[in-house]
Amino acid sequence: MAVPIKIVRCAARQIAEASEWWQANRPAIPEALEDELRRGLAVIAQQPGMGAGARNAKPPTYPRPVWDALGQAALEARQWTRAESAFRRALEQFPASPGAKRGLDAARLRGERVPSVPRDARR
Repeated sequence: MAVPIKIVRCAARQIAEASEWWQANRPAIPEALEDELRRGLAVIAQQPGMGAGARNAKPPTYPRPVWDALGQAALEARQWTRAESAFRRALEQFPASPGAKRGLDAARLRGERVPSVPRDARR
C-alpha cells in the first residue's frame, strides 16, 4: 500500500532549482531529472520504512566562532579592550574554547599598560 508523499515548500523550491539547472545544462535529456524524481518518490511511497530512520530531523548545531574572529581582528588592530570584550563574549557562548581563552589572555597581556616613568626621573 502506497503512502502519500507531501513535498514541503523547501523541497519544492530545491526541486524547482534543480529542474531549472537541468533544463539549462542537460538539453539532450530534459526529462531525466523528472523521471528519476518520480521513480524515487514512488519507491519511498511503496516502502516508507526502508532505510535508516531519522531520530532527530533538526540540523546539528555547530560552533560559529564570530566573536573569536572579531577578537582576533581587534588584536591585529591593537584594539586591546575591544579584543578582550569579543573574547569574553566568545567564552560566554563556548566556555571551553581554547582559541577564545588564548585570545583573552593575549588581549589582557597586551592591554596592560606599563606605568610611565615621570619625565624628571628619566636619565
